Amino acid sequence: MTPKRIIRIAAAPAAIAAIAACSVGKGTGDVSGCVYVPGCGISSKTPDFQGCGVSQENYHMGPDFFAADTLEDGSLEIRLQKGGYWTSESDGLTLIIPEYEELSRELDGKEYVDAVVPPWDELESLPPSQRFRVSFFLNKSCGGTGAGFSSGTGALRLYSLYRPDSDHAQIKGAFDLYFEDTRPHEEGTSPAQSRLKGGFDFEYQRGLPAQHFP
Repeated sequence: MTPKRIIRIAAAPAAIAAIAACSVGKGTGDVSGCVYVPGCGISSKTPDFQGCGVSQENYHMGPDFFAADTLEDGSLEIRLQKGGYWTSESDGLTLIIPEYEELSRELDGKEYVDAVVPPWDELESLPPSQRFRVSFFLNKSCGGTGAGFSSGTGALRLYSLYRPDSDHAQIKGAFDLYFEDTRPHEEGTSPAQSRLKGGFDFEYQRGLPAQHFP
């Protein structure tokens, strides 16, 4: 996977409003893996992030806030977050599913569909249906410093997706993602990087931009 960059992430007013408008329902999810961010409370590192195994894991988000929002470009934004508070005070993972309605129809009659999250610099060269995107923010673990990875690469497996023209409300999937800071770093030191695995299973509620699942 091609490494990507770490940047500061700020909570947009729309995102804040979405959190405030959430409702209560049931859902489950997991985000675990190997995370190394120098100068942050998560500083353990493994010699091989690509091969991060359970015995090497030092990060367990324990998400209890699951949000789904439809975007103007026909994408579905999925957010897994620790705590239903401001993103500036939480850890979270965001996944953008392009052309989600078409993908939901493709899932009819199938157990799952696999997708690849491409490097950020390759997005423009790909058809819209392949422009999957992910980001990872660490504002709770890193003391509200705005630390996070703006993009990453990896694999998604989607089992079910919301579709507005049907009774498809379940949003279920799994992921294996890699993030890396490609900015210059001091000689003899390692760049910030993360390897995350996990999944999500919750229901989209019609008419609401986000849902909070305790």
